[in-house]
Amino acid sequence: MLVAIGVSWLQFSRARALNEQRRQQEPKAFLQAIHAELGNPRNEYKVHVGKGLGDRRDLTPFIMIWPATTDALTIYNDHSAFAGKIEDAES
Repeated sequence: MLVAIGVSWLQFSRARALNEQRRQQEPKAFLQAIHAELGNPRNEYKVHVGKGLGDRRDLTPFIMIWPATTDALTIYNDHSAFAGKIEDAES
C-alpha cells in the first residue's frame, strides 16, 4: 500500500514539474511564432514591392496590386490569450 502511494506521489510530482516547465516555455514559444509570422509579410514586401520601387530610375509610375488584407496574424489571432502570459520587460 505504501509503495502504491509512493509511486502515485512520484508520478504526480513528475507531471507537476513537466506542466510547470511547459507553462514557462509557452510565452517564449508564442513570441518566437509571432516574430516568424511577422517576418513573412515583411519578406514578401521586400521581394515584390521593394524590388519594383528600386527599379524605378526614371519618373515612370509604380503600379502594383497588393492585397488589402492578409492572414498575416493567424497565430496571434488564434492564440491571443498567450499575450496575457508574457511578463513585462523591466525598464
